[in-house]
Amino acid sequence: MKDNKERITEIIEDMGGSGALATLLHVSQAVVCNWRGRGEIPRRYWQAIIRESGGAVNAARLAGVEE
Repeated sequence: MKDNKERITEIIEDMGGSGALATLLHVSQAVVCNWRGRGEIPRRYWQAIIRESGGAVNAARLAGVEE
């Protein structure tokens, strides 16, 4: 089972990396890097990530309940 940091890192990479995700969400790249370090993406960004991922990311994956 992956830990939270590994899971968030995979999601960020699936979204094109920290720079691409930051651009998509209109936040700084440092903000996305902080999420990676904390192992958590704030819920207010989940809908945009789910929508823009084309099905690669869902709420269960963001919450860490799907492996």
